[in-house]
Amino acid sequence: MADTTVVQPEPGPRATVLHQAFAKALAKVEETTSWQRIVKKYPELLPKKLDFLKQLYSQYMSKVQECTKEEFQLILQDNEVVQALNKLDAAIEELGADNVDTPHSRPLENSSDMPQVALQARVDAKQAEKARLQAELLQLQEESQALEASIQQAQKSPQPIATDDGSTLAKAASTFEAEMHPARVAKLESFAVTLGES
Repeated sequence: MADTTVVQPEPGPRATVLHQAFAKALAKVEETTSWQRIVKKYPELLPKKLDFLKQLYSQYMSKVQECTKEEFQLILQDNEVVQALNKLDAAIEELGADNVDTPHSRPLENSSDMPQVALQARVDAKQAEKARLQAELLQLQEESQALEASIQQAQKSPQPIATDDGSTLAKAASTFEAEMHPARVAKLESFAVTLGES
């Protein structure tokens, strides 16, 4: 029978980082579910003789790790993840040859580069937000100054409310005539006439 095993390509920088991240996550799971933690967390549920139970636990965790690693390798193989990451590395190296030097174009040498790239992206976003807020604040200050100047100008030269003959009040009433009900306009005109006669 012919061997159908698929030979995986040698992982590049990004595929190596992916493998390291997976190994770290698996180690964290093992640490979180360690035998010592289980004994400490659930002492009342465990029998006095723990040898058999500890052996069973060890076999179970060994099987979990084995199955998890196999599943991870199947995912990489079925989706050709390593090949895709290696192509990405090659494309970035090609861009690097054209003197492109950005956090996104530099090859990842280790997993410590990833938090720095994420942190830089957050800093850039915060700076853009700060610039936007400063522009809004400047606009509000300009509008406030214009309003204040308008108020001061109005206070320096107040408009008369009425003259001796009541013509100013009559003019004000006619200005709002289009917006007011005809009966209301008539009352205002009558009031203006009465004011002028008194």
